[in-house]
Amino acid sequence: MAKAIATGADGVIVDLEDATAPTERVRARDVVRTLAIPAREWPAIFVRVNATKEDLVADIDAAVRARADGVMIPKVDRPEDIGRVVRLLIDAEARDRCDTPLAVIPLIEGPRAVLRALDIADADPRIAGLAFGAGDLAAQAGLIRSREGTEIALARGMIVLAAAAAGVGAFDTPFLEIEDLRGLRGESEDVQRLGFSGKLAIHPSQVGTINTAFTPSAGQIADAQGVLEAFERALADGTGVTRYKGRMIDHPDAAQARRILARAYHPTR
Repeated sequence: MAKAIATGADGVIVDLEDATAPTERVRARDVVRTLAIPAREWPAIFVRVNATKEDLVADIDAAVRARADGVMIPKVDRPEDIGRVVRLLIDAEARDRCDTPLAVIPLIEGPRAVLRALDIADADPRIAGLAFGAGDLAAQAGLIRSREGTEIALARGMIVLAAAAAGVGAFDTPFLEIEDLRGLRGESEDVQRLGFSGKLAIHPSQVGTINTAFTPSAGQIADAQGVLEAFERALADGTGVTRYKGRMIDHPDAAQARRILARAYHPTR
C-alpha cells in the first residue's frame, strides 16, 4: 500500500478479486481490515471486491472497517447488481458506525454491461465512475485483442458517453505491456482525447506516464485560458459567438476550455 500511494496515482485499488488467490482471501481481508486508512486528501483508496455473495459480504466488511473511500465492483451486468452491493454497504456502514458512505465504481467488462452502461451509471448516487475491463469483454464477445484497439473502440465510446450522460468519471482498461511505456503513452493520449477521465494502471512504473498523458500541457492550458477570456469578452459585448486565433468559438468551446483547466488544476478523483 505504501509503495502504491507513493507513485502519485490519483487512486489506489486494493484488489481482493483477480489479484488475490481464493485461498488467500481470508488473510487478505485481515490485512485490509487492519490498514486503518488515515484521514487524507489523496489518493483515494478503493477495494475491489468479489462478485460471489459469500466473498462480497466479507470484502465489503473489510472495506468499511478500513474506512476506504469506496469499492470497485466486478462482473456488473445490470443496475440490479449495484443495488445489491449498496444494500450490503449500508448494512456494513451502520454496523461499523461509518459516517461517510463509500463510493462505488462498477467494472464494465461484459457485452450486456456495455449495452446497459448508462442504466448502470444511473443506478445509484454513490457511483463515482465507470471502469472499463477489456479483457473479460474480449473473452466473452470473442474479440481478438490488438495493439491498435480497434476491436474495443465501440465499447470505449459507449462507456464514455454513458459516463458523461450520468455525470461521472470514466476510467479506461489497463495497458498490459508493462515495459512499453511509449505504447502506454500513446494509448493514454488516445483515450484521453476520446473522453476518458483516467486510466487503470497495473504496475507502479505506469503511473507517471498515465498522469503525464492526462495532464494538460502548458500550451493547452494557455489556449484554454485564451478561449475563456475571448468568450467572456464576447458575452460582455452582448454576443455568445466570437473568434479566437482565427477560429469561431461559442458555448461548447468555453465548456471544453473549462474542462481542460479543471483537469490541469484539480486531480481527477
